[in-house]
Amino acid sequence: MTRLSMTSVAAFAMLGTAAMAQPMPNPNEWTGEGAISAAVITGNTKSTDAGIGIKAAKQFGDWRVKGALGVDYGKNNSVESRNR
Repeated sequence: MTRLSMTSVAAFAMLGTAAMAQPMPNPNEWTGEGAISAAVITGNTKSTDAGIGIKAAKQFGDWRVKGALGVDYGKNNSVESRNR
């Protein structure tokens, strides 16, 4: 019984690893990632922050083009503390 259980666990572990593997990206396609963040903190002071970020890249033969964009905004006690 124990031997069968251990074999089943090993099989499921290998199955999960294969399912999580990602294919190699096509060099003719854009690749990238994005992020969104937000926070609201209250107490003696009130702080509000928000942000967005994007990164992208593409391969053109021997050349690789990459770019990034980020925006942050924040207020602390109704005073703008971050704006970039």
